[in-house]
Order: sequence, then structure tokens, then C-alpha cells
Amino acid sequence: MLAFGVVGATAPESALADKLVDLTISWCRYTYRGPILLAPTVDAVLGHALARGFRHCFIQFAGHVVRERWDPGSSAPDLTSALADFAEREPYLVAAYTETSPEGRRALSTRCLLVDLARYREAGSPPFGDALIAACDRGGLPVRDIEPLLRGRTLDLGASCPTRAQALAPYVGRGGAQADLDPENLRQDERLDENQREFLGVIARQTANARRGVFLWNIESYDDVAATGGADGATGTLYSVAAGFKPNAILHRHGFDAGTRVVFLDYSPQALAVRRRLVEEWNGDHFPGFVRYLFAKHPSPGTYYHLWGDAPPEALDWRDAELAWRRELEWWGGAEAFRRHWNAYRRLPHAYIECDLLTDPAPALREVARDPRPHDIVWWSNAFFTMYGNWYYSQRARQASYERWMAGLAAANGEALVYGSDYANASVNGLRAGDYWSRYRETKPGFLEPAALHITEIRM
Repeated sequence: MLAFGVVGATAPESALADKLVDLTISWCRYTYRGPILLAPTVDAVLGHALARGFRHCFIQFAGHVVRERWDPGSSAPDLTSALADFAEREPYLVAAYTETSPEGRRALSTRCLLVDLARYREAGSPPFGDALIAACDRGGLPVRDIEPLLRGRTLDLGASCPTRAQALAPYVGRGGAQADLDPENLRQDERLDENQREFLGVIARQTANARRGVFLWNIESYDDVAATGGADGATGTLYSVAAGFKPNAILHRHGFDAGTRVVFLDYSPQALAVRRRLVEEWNGDHFPGFVRYLFAKHPSPGTYYHLWGDAPPEALDWRDAELAWRRELEWWGGAEAFRRHWNAYRRLPHAYIECDLLTDPAPALREVARDPRPHDIVWWSNAFFTMYGNWYYSQRARQASYERWMAGLAAANGEALVYGSDYANASVNGLRAGDYWSRYRETKPGFLEPAALHITEIRM
């Protein structure tokens, strides 16, 4: 079993040190849902991993982050799966980056490493550094180079060089003030290295455009819907963020009739406007063709479309759009099956409410409480785990916001079926709001030890 560990930052400024730890932990959560062992040293992390019975441990120094990508045709495994596969099939004690010390000796980089804990224990649990390298050599398993496994999957924001991390201080010292992330300033800041500039560039685009963003396609899968669907009555009201076709998959799986309502809740008015136009004007036939129309009616940059590789509409590879549409239709069983669903769905009454669930869920909660029904469903996707939220709010603040939402939802309609993810990106599905909230409070989860209150875990 594989565990992730994080070694705390050594940056002299507490704000920067805290942010580096936060970023490293948060970006793990795109693919890794297990416990994260946080300690001030590698030796302490490995001690915790041994005590808890893990077999392998992937340790990152604060400031090393997992890249988050959205590639429509990619079949490459995520980082967690790639690490687990390597650990199972490759004989090793340590896989790491190495460097040459000022004295000309080989040294382990303070970036990241993967450790076989059984072999580590057999070697006498040698301390990180020269002793660990020597133990590898004595055991006939020299330090494996981890770079080929991680190539293109991670970024080093300063983990291997704390003085380089200082270049980030102006950008995070005040909580990531948006003015600090001007793209032109990032390009001209010679203190930033390539990894830092790439990471901050992604953050700059996401945070500047999140509140006018539109997801035409869903990134998350429908596996949780398939596992929990099968209604004992038609959906009462579906409360949903305005993103892609997952709302339709939920309705299709759980069933709906003429009495079903749909209420879209989103902090992006552009997302709500695009969804309204889809419902009112699109007949369900060949979505990529209608997307061209949407680009004309809701042009960028006023509307920010979340597309593969952060491409703007004018640079979209339409082969990606066609591929995404074909994959969508596969889930529905073909174009005609989707068209029949869509044209029945669009006749339902719809409402569109601008609401930021992270900062003020009150408009959404008032709507849920106004007419609670036994077969209501709520899907909030990853509203509490976004790049915007992860950059501007601390882990503690995000957890508090999520708990406020869930407490309010359980009070507004404890019978509502819930779908989404929590502040640590842990999947939520298969439970009613009241039952989930009771079990959550009993579990007392945290960012390092997230809850597993779901039937099916999906990637968000």
C-alpha cells in the first residue's frame, strides 16, 4: 500500500513556508485520496509510514507539486497509479533525484523520493542522506533515478533549493493577491525559474477567469452516477452547478417526469447564460457544431472556456471536440438516445441562480429549503476544491466553508441525495445529505486524513 508524505518547508518567511506546504498537499489531492504524512524531516515521515504499516512511501518536500493536466485523448495513468505500478514491479529501495554535492559526492535531492519501506526497515532504517545511499549500495539496489517516472508530471517550485523558493514570496506573501499575478510581470520577473513561471502562469489564468468560466464538457466521470443511480421515484429537484452533461446523466440515471425541476447554481454568470442558451436553443444534435455558435454568441475573453491545454476558442483543435462528443455519446448509447433524453429534459422548468458555494452558499440553501422533496438531488462537483479556492483560501478556510455548506444542506433537506467532492477532493456520493453529515461528524476528517464517505471514488 502506497502512502504520500510531505516534509515541511524551510523557507524563512512563515507565510511562504505555509503556502508551499499547502500547495504541495493540495495538488496531491487531484489524484491521491489516502493519508498524507506531514513531518519536519524525511526520517520522521518514514517513521510514521512504518508505524502505520504502509509498504511504500512517496515523499515530497514542500514546494514540489504534482502537475494537473486535462488531455482529452490521454491514456497515461495518473501519478498515483504510475508510482504504485513502479513500486509493485521494480526492485528498489529508494528512487529519487540525485545531485552532486560541493565536495563532489553524490547526494539525494530535497525534491522527492519513493521508498520501499520493507527494504528500508531491513536495512536498519538509515537516516536520509549519505547513510541511505550507502544502504542502497550495500543491498545491491543503488538509488534508482525517479526522473523518467516523474517527467512531465511534477514541478519544483523551490523544494530542491529553498533560496529559489524565495522568488515566490511576492506572489504568495499576501495570499496571492491577483495584482501580483499579472502575466506580463511573470514573464519579466527574472527571479522566477521555468517551473515557477509555468505554475504561476496556470494559476494566473485560472484565478483571473474562474468567475467567467464555462465548462462545456465534464472533466469528472459518471461512474459515481452509474453506481448510485436507480431511483425509487422520479427526481424532485436537481440542484446543480452549470457544467457539462453530468446534470443530464444524473437525471437520466435517477429518472425524471413532468414534475421535476432543475435549478442551476454557479458563481459564473457566463456559465449560467451558456446553460440557458443550450436549454432554450439546442436540439441535442452534434454538440461541436453548436459550440461554434456558442463561441460567437458568448465570445472570449468575456467568457472563459475551460478547454484542453488552456487553449482559447480560436486555437481549439476541433478534433478534440469531436473526440469528446463521441465519448459522451458512447455513455448514452448513441446520438439518438442522447437526443431523445435532451428533448425531454429541456421541457422541464429551469431556474438559474448566481451563487458562490465556497464564500456564501445562502442563496442555494434558501432555494433547497423552499420546497424540499424526498427525491431531490444536489451535485456541486468540486466547488470546494478548485485552483481558485486552493490559491486564495487556506486549507482550514476551505474546510470551514465546506462544513458550513454541508450543515446547511442537511438542515435544508436531509433527504437530498448528494454528489460532489469535499475540500480535500474526496468523493461524496451514495448518501443522503443528513446521513452524510452525521457520518462526517463522527469521522472527524481533516485535510491530511480525508473522509471516504462514498460508494464510488472518482477523479475530480
